[in-house]
Amino acid sequence: MPAPAGPSRHYRMSLMGSFAAHPGNGLVISVLRRARVLADRGNRVDIIAFPFDTRFRHSARSVNKNYGLGTAITLRNPYVEISGDDYRKPLPAVDPLPQGAEWSIVSDAANDKARRAYRDGVYEQFIHSDAKTRVVFIDYLGEGAKRFKRSWHDVSGRVTKYEYFNENNKPVSVEYIHVDGSVCLRAAVDTAGKEHGFELTLPDGRSGSFETLEAFEAWWLVNFALDAKTWNPIISEYGFRAGVFDLAARERDLSVAYALHNLHLTAPYSYGSPVKEELAPFFERISEYDAVVALTEEQRLDLLRSMDCADNVFVIPHHFEGEEFHSAKAPHSVVMSSRVVRTKGHFDALKVWPRILGEFPDAMLNIYGTGPDLEELRKAVTAAGLEGSVILHGFEKNVVQKVSEAEIAILPSQFEGFPLSLIETMSVGTVPVAYDFKYGARAMIKHGVNGFITERSNAGELADSVIYLMKNPQVRQEMSDAARGITEVFSTKRLGNEWIALFDELERRSRLKQA
Repeated sequence: MPAPAGPSRHYRMSLMGSFAAHPGNGLVISVLRRARVLADRGNRVDIIAFPFDTRFRHSARSVNKNYGLGTAITLRNPYVEISGDDYRKPLPAVDPLPQGAEWSIVSDAANDKARRAYRDGVYEQFIHSDAKTRVVFIDYLGEGAKRFKRSWHDVSGRVTKYEYFNENNKPVSVEYIHVDGSVCLRAAVDTAGKEHGFELTLPDGRSGSFETLEAFEAWWLVNFALDAKTWNPIISEYGFRAGVFDLAARERDLSVAYALHNLHLTAPYSYGSPVKEELAPFFERISEYDAVVALTEEQRLDLLRSMDCADNVFVIPHHFEGEEFHSAKAPHSVVMSSRVVRTKGHFDALKVWPRILGEFPDAMLNIYGTGPDLEELRKAVTAAGLEGSVILHGFEKNVVQKVSEAEIAILPSQFEGFPLSLIETMSVGTVPVAYDFKYGARAMIKHGVNGFITERSNAGELADSVIYLMKNPQVRQEMSDAARGITEVFSTKRLGNEWIALFDELERRSRLKQA
């Protein structure tokens, strides 16, 4: 695709989930970076997080500040917007705790997030707070201390949703609350916990009935998020809301590019493996979409060879702006920076570490990141007697700087989509040694030039590569210098050009359809 000169546009980006004040998720970080690149080129960008989230206001304000999003990028959420809330404006604080002399509130000695409220000695409310004592929800209790209602509260203390429960303590209905205190949306809840049968009544007189969540979200898109008179370019992270966009397309002119952020296959994570169950419905319709965007040419070719698709599959890799870290590198230092989950290979690293220590007793392995297997990994480090040379640091805000202080980075993952951590690693001259996983290693590493790619699950080859680099500092330095060139290959300019060029093509195809 040629570099575009294209017009200014209003892009919408749809997330899978919601935000965090300091996103550690690679998908969210890549979306924020992409939004900033497009905004810097004179475009408007809306990033839409669909799920209900009581922390949306706090997270949106924090992300906007922490990532310098500016005024051209807006974070959006259907439930927040139908409630009349605007995270960019201050909202008066409300104390959600029961008031009056008849109430007494008692903290739970065993749980610092729990309190119980008694009215005239009768237990009527269970109060759950977060680690900073912000009230998250309050359970209302009836006869026999059985829950019949729960109120959900945002960071200002305001009630945003009520859930109602039956005698078996199962939710049966919900009400979403407008900032003026009125109910703006009602829904029933089925036995699987899914909402349906939505009834909308807004203070401005708009109303509607929607049997499914898809129908409600499509209505919100049409009435709140999309332009009625112009073509709407949309980037959706995966295809979990393809049905929503299908419904919205009946009333608005739009084109959707579905972005893939990870491997689409299950174990053993190689060509021919089954498609992930949650993605199977999306891939069954792959030929129908305006565009599917893979992160590597290898993934695109795998899709073309295995699925019914052709001219609607494109490749646009992530980018990294680059940071000027030229830290002194600690001798014989190795780093891992990733979510701590078994498929990332942390336990493979522990297996080979004693062998590396046998060659270089002063070697250090610093591991940054958190995740569901962090405590298990901590126990494994202790059990192997490696506490002195393997350090688990947890979450690190300035992780690129920390990575820049190491000579070598290891990425023994079973699979990836396009690991941002690998670009970050190479950009600061830390030499990567990575398993030959799908996808991304081959797209970034030139074997023997700016790093090593080893056979997947071959821990011996992983160890040999690390030891070779430690024994040959001149080779390592040459690879380090070559690795820094990664930011020229995956540059901000390239990312902006390729996304704009893609939507130039999608707009052209849209006009042809309408002609």
